[in-house]
Amino acid sequence: MKLPAPAGDNRSPLLYFCDESHIRTSEWMAIGGLAIAPSRASLIAKEMSQLKEARNVPLHSEVKWKKAKSKPDLCHDYIDLLFRLINDNHAHFHIRFSPFHEYDHRASGERKQTDTVSKAYYQLLLHRAGRFYGNHAKILIRPDGGDCTAYLPNVMNALNADVSRVYRLPHEAFTHIQAQDSKTEPMLQLLDVTLGALTAARNGDHLRDGISALKRDLVKHALSKFNVGIDHSHDANAKAFSIWNVKPLWRKGAVPAR
Repeated sequence: MKLPAPAGDNRSPLLYFCDESHIRTSEWMAIGGLAIAPSRASLIAKEMSQLKEARNVPLHSEVKWKKAKSKPDLCHDYIDLLFRLINDNHAHFHIRFSPFHEYDHRASGERKQTDTVSKAYYQLLLHRAGRFYGNHAKILIRPDGGDCTAYLPNVMNALNADVSRVYRLPHEAFTHIQAQDSKTEPMLQLLDVTLGALTAARNGDHLRDGISALKRDLVKHALSKFNVGIDHSHDANAKAFSIWNVKPLWRKGAVPAR
């Protein structure tokens, strides 16, 4: 059911970038969301280009956690930049951690593991983006393109209905969903680096062998910068920066209630 927006709706647009980290292969996976005003995003992109130039990194080069070993100094800069943006209230950052291997993926849907990740995106958008901004902003969802986010445009009406029902909004919270390519979208790269570092921390990767010294240093830097207890959920009302650790509803070997 599509809900009409009220007459004279003067809400401002808000970009909400989202991405995933450590899916399928790690104990804990994450879905991250980054809320930024469109005018602010363009200024941040310019600053990110300046950081690349200062580090002699080609402007077209993609920066991401998986490739952090090749650009550790720039990844360090991106962690610092995101932290400063949050402190200055120019960006908000939300993380949803879930124990991937505890899920009964068959209960998620036909795509199994992919549907588990897709539903995690839905929950982050509902209980963070929709809850925090739906009342005063027209939210433009900008997920990193891929199998797990391809379904989001098809469920936007359902997502809007759920936000309106759960948080009693008189209008649609989400007005547009369009996947982006992280190779060309700076905000997704900014999100990816810190999300990857903190998800590695959630998995304890920095405490084990097998992670490079460069990545270990980046994980420790992200932990010290954000100064969080990574395995504890923040208050659900924490808007600027929030960590949300969840427990699966459908666990392996569990017998659902009838």
